[in-house]
Formats: sequence, C-alpha cells, structure tokens
Amino acid sequence: MKVLSAAYSRIGNRFLVFAANGWPQRKIGRTGKGPGEFIRPTGLVLMRGDTMFLYDDGNRRLNWALVDRGVVVNKPRGKGGEMHGDRSVGALSTGEIVLSSEDLV
Repeated sequence: MKVLSAAYSRIGNRFLVFAANGWPQRKIGRTGKGPGEFIRPTGLVLMRGDTMFLYDDGNRRLNWALVDRGVVVNKPRGKGGEMHGDRSVGALSTGEIVLSSEDLV
C-alpha cells in the first residue's frame, strides 16, 4: 500500500495513514513506553516507499514504521547529554535522519 498521506495525532499518540480518497486506512501506535508506543513524539517524516519516521523525545527513541506492519524498528537515541527538545525535520537521500533543536533557546 502506498502512503498517500500520513499524520501524527498527539491525542492517543498514533500515526494516522490515509488513502487517496482521504479515508483513514490504518492507525499505528499508542501512548506508553514499550515498543510501538510513544510519549512525546516530534516531527513525522515520510521517507521512501511506505516508510515513516518519528522521533520520540519522551522515550528518547528513533522509530521507523511501515504502513502495513506498524513500527518495525525502534532504537534508543543514546544519552548524549540530558537536554531534551530535539525534533525530526527531514531525511537525507542516504536515509539518514536530520534532528534539530533550534527552538530550545
């Protein structure tokens, strides 16, 4: 299934995936600290194909999801200091994710 439109809903902490006609196709995720769960996500990024990326600053996790399978990879962000507030703003052609903390100061 090709992602035509996707959004992140902070109410319920989930991805919403929409079909070409605008009807909801799938809901992915919920509030929590386990796999496929989110606390304070920022910046949904649509990547190649059906891949979506969401950085969860609350859980300090990087999450990749596929439309038909939900969250398929989640990796810890690492400590790198105690400052929170990063958000995902895009992806490079190499597939690397770009995070920003520009609004912290």
